[in-house]
Amino acid sequence: FCLVARLFSQARVRAGFARMGHWFDRAMGGVLVVLGIKLALTEVR
Repeated sequence: FCLVARLFSQARVRAGFARMGHWFDRAMGGVLVVLGIKLALTEVR
């Protein structure tokens, strides 16, 4: 976690994430939807 915090504290990385962050949010949202569907369709043993 410290490495990620250190990485995102750099101005260049923050600027890039601010510019492209909406695509990251969309991708992570898609991943969570897929995992949720997989979980919903999993049988309970």
